[in-house]
Amino acid sequence: MTLYPLSHDYMPKNLPVLYKIIFIFLLSFLFLSYLPAQEAPNIVRWYRSNSSGMALDLIASRLVALRYEYSLSVEYIPSGYAATFIPPSLLSYYQSSYNVEFRTLFFNGQEHRHQWIYRDRNNIVRLNASGRGEGDFTVIEINNQRGQLEREFRFELDSSEWEFRFFYNEADLIYIDSYYKENSESELVRLTRDNYIYTRSGSIRGIDRTVFGQEGIELSRLSFPRMDNVLTDDFIHGIVYTSSFLQNISVATAVRINYIVDNRGRVTSEIWYDEEEQIVGEFTNVWTNERLMSVLWQSAYDERLVEYSYDNDGNRISESNYRNGILERTVAFSGNREVEEIFLSGRLILRAIWEDGIRISEERIR
Repeated sequence: MTLYPLSHDYMPKNLPVLYKIIFIFLLSFLFLSYLPAQEAPNIVRWYRSNSSGMALDLIASRLVALRYEYSLSVEYIPSGYAATFIPPSLLSYYQSSYNVEFRTLFFNGQEHRHQWIYRDRNNIVRLNASGRGEGDFTVIEINNQRGQLEREFRFELDSSEWEFRFFYNEADLIYIDSYYKENSESELVRLTRDNYIYTRSGSIRGIDRTVFGQEGIELSRLSFPRMDNVLTDDFIHGIVYTSSFLQNISVATAVRINYIVDNRGRVTSEIWYDEEEQIVGEFTNVWTNERLMSVLWQSAYDERLVEYSYDNDGNRISESNYRNGILERTVAFSGNREVEEIFLSGRLILRAIWEDGIRISEERIR
């Protein structure tokens, strides 16, 4: 199409003044539409870097930067332009007021990792996404207006996905929910909730974790307290909340606890250490699918084992307690009714029946 100068020679004759103004406006709009689009005024800086992708030293040019083992390019995209650059998977988290940084980490001159960062008008990071390619992410972190982590997504090589949701009361983290799905087509399943418990001075005194099964059913509760008794009597130090048989365990020399958790958020081991970093006690939890089958405590002078059995619906129906390999107690559960049996040197000596937590009968066996 040929464009002509906007002169009166090319205007229709005998038109009212208002029509002439409209005609000029339309021709001007058509003319501007054929101009090349203005590119975003992006700024790119180069840095010497390390394996963590830190911007260590500003480098004058790309050629010089790429001579280092690790180098980093940082492209600054001002607000209003970024929407045309952002990968589609990150567009839903973008607002027009955000400034964007696109970082590329190079290893021996080759692109190694990409990172997208959103910053709001207060320069607070609102999104941090990194991965192997521009749209192939391994971690996406979403922050609130305080800069606190609000949601975190993790994408594994086997196509499974994790999601963590963080909830706050002002500056204090209240609880974290974790979710999991096997692949992008699977349903998101809730796994755990970690409730954070604070002292009056604001320091963390313990974490209460609830483990969920399918359809959101609560399976068990466990706590991660300090070594002193800072949680309520409803919780048991560091082990799955199931049996009073383990409640009075203590080791005077223990000063630190290390928890080992599997990929479903379940504690499989809890190791107690003394000041010299020697192991002084250990809990071992055994799981079958979503069912806790046993809890074993081992220390220098004490060994306790709790074993559980379940019905076909997954309800716990019995518990057996062993001390140093000898049976001490069994409990059979049926609705609100419990039958407790006490053993001495492997021999039954007492049977008690409980309903709604109240002992209604007791039989001593001779």
